[in-house]
Amino acid sequence: MKWVLGIVLFLVATAAALYFVRLNQIKKFKASYIPAKHETQQSILDFAKQQNILGELLVAKDTIGYEKVFRLFAPGTIFIFDSKMNIVDINYGNYKGSCYFDIANYICDDFNFSHSKYNHKITDTTFVSDLKTSTTFITNFTWQQTQGYDYIVVFCWAKWMTSSYINEGAVQKITDCVMKNTKRKILLMSVSSDCVAPWYPVDAELPATQ
Repeated sequence: MKWVLGIVLFLVATAAALYFVRLNQIKKFKASYIPAKHETQQSILDFAKQQNILGELLVAKDTIGYEKVFRLFAPGTIFIFDSKMNIVDINYGNYKGSCYFDIANYICDDFNFSHSKYNHKITDTTFVSDLKTSTTFITNFTWQQTQGYDYIVVFCWAKWMTSSYINEGAVQKITDCVMKNTKRKILLMSVSSDCVAPWYPVDAELPATQ
């Protein structure tokens, strides 16, 4: 009977441990989100400065563009383009892209993506075209000025998803390594998935963010 009781106690302890682990995971997940708000270009710029989100900032240019931004450039997504605007790596798992921290390490290793498993199934030209047609710069920058860079680093974020611009320090690591790299000409850009006036009416209901 003692061994039966021991097994029961073990199972109870294991179940309790798993419960608290799952509870902690849910807590962390919920902590990644804050209530979405109607934003303006200035509020996005101010927030980016506050959070040290450097580089040229892009937002959806209209409601149609927002659909593409939310679908293709969802918060937490990162892309690396070469000088020909071909995708070098991406963190889309279904394209065998690298995880965020691997990409950060590749960037910090002077953009050495030789260990990336990205299989290049995304059509680069279509992807870049969608990015150009669906977004607009809110910094003093244009698409014409993106020429001549060795690499372009694009990461996607939203105010309502805190993990997208922090990612346990990965975003800051990428930013630091880009800024310290003096061997290459690198452009840092980011795409915000927030709903920005004037194209998104302040009296319209915000789309679900969770």
